[in-house]
Amino acid sequence: MKKALDITHEITKLVKYSPRRDNIFKDLKGEMAPSSPGIRVLCPTRWTVRAGSMRSIIDNYHVLQKLWDEAAEIVRDSETIARIRGVAAQMRTFDFFWGLLLGECLLRNTDNLSKTLQKKFSASEGHLVACQTKQTIMRMRNEESYDLFCKKVLTMADDDTIDLAEPVLPRKRRAPSRLEDGNAPPEFHSTPSDMYRQVYYEAIDLLVQTIEDRFDQQGYNIYYCLEELLLKAIQKKDYSNEFKMVSY
Repeated sequence: MKKALDITHEITKLVKYSPRRDNIFKDLKGEMAPSSPGIRVLCPTRWTVRAGSMRSIIDNYHVLQKLWDEAAEIVRDSETIARIRGVAAQMRTFDFFWGLLLGECLLRNTDNLSKTLQKKFSASEGHLVACQTKQTIMRMRNEESYDLFCKKVLTMADDDTIDLAEPVLPRKRRAPSRLEDGNAPPEFHSTPSDMYRQVYYEAIDLLVQTIEDRFDQQGYNIYYCLEELLLKAIQKKDYSNEFKMVSY
């Protein structure tokens, strides 16, 4: 997931921070995918545009792959050529494609949460919205949802317009001889599906835990309790005034 975000950031920079490549991309998009949206830059410090940025790459996947082929032929700077070839190679891997789709699927919920919390909200309302977001994400944590997500990824990966490799297990790294004790490590993943299933569940668990940690802070809890106390005092005062008006 981290790798998918890093590569997404690099792709958006290569396109949007170069007027020449941006113009080539717009020309290609006009020919190949005129109805798709443009590329949105991923800002590392803004948790409101990550899903949108990933979505823009998904919708323009084949356009971007064509862009790298043309850009590599006209660029003369060796560092930029290396960056272009690097993202082009990553976009051909199933790992990046999987992480891209999973990131967009999960982060659109947290992006919406971030946008909502930027509005004028009370502490109790913010906590309620966060709980609703957690429930939405947790509803994806089951085998049925995982199978549906896998089916979606595999269907999109079979598209003839994109150049994508088959999913494979990562190469096992051999431990240095000085650390070997004579016992071979057990095989952790027997198939790529097992590996991606673990990534899927771990990503959901981490996202939910991060939201809980964000709201389970001493300062926030104190603020939440004080706000509840003030609201009850105001309501009590309003009821008292209403009672006096009825008496009159």
